[in-house]
Amino acid sequence: MMKKSEKEIKIDRLVEHAFRAYEGSRELYIKMPIEMAQYALTQHKIREVQSYLAGHFIYPGKAPICNKPVIKISKLCKTSVSTVYRALKWLRERNWIGKDDRNGWYFFRALNRIHDIEKWMFSRAVITKKKMCLT
Repeated sequence: MMKKSEKEIKIDRLVEHAFRAYEGSRELYIKMPIEMAQYALTQHKIREVQSYLAGHFIYPGKAPICNKPVIKISKLCKTSVSTVYRALKWLRERNWIGKDDRNGWYFFRALNRIHDIEKWMFSRAVITKKKMCLT
């Protein structure tokens, strides 16, 4: 068995973080763009990407602010609420999510939209089953 490089180990860890957030979802797999993983690692934004993926998969499309999605995301990600609030602030600044104060919603942009916002060049993604990541 070949030894994994440090970069491969970090990508595996990021996918594992995404799966922690994903545990409550009904889907059988998770899709994470390779460039998103690279971005999170190089820019040290693992918690932010983890929070985005958790919110995106728990609340497909949008989440009501009044139901405190921050608490649910923090429980699934096993992070503090303040970490998730910081992550959501960063995600709003990057335009990965939006907040509609008038109607009381957070809305999560689709992965394709994030791809366009960040001007990523490739459409490759990691698609893994939950069981594969956790074993």
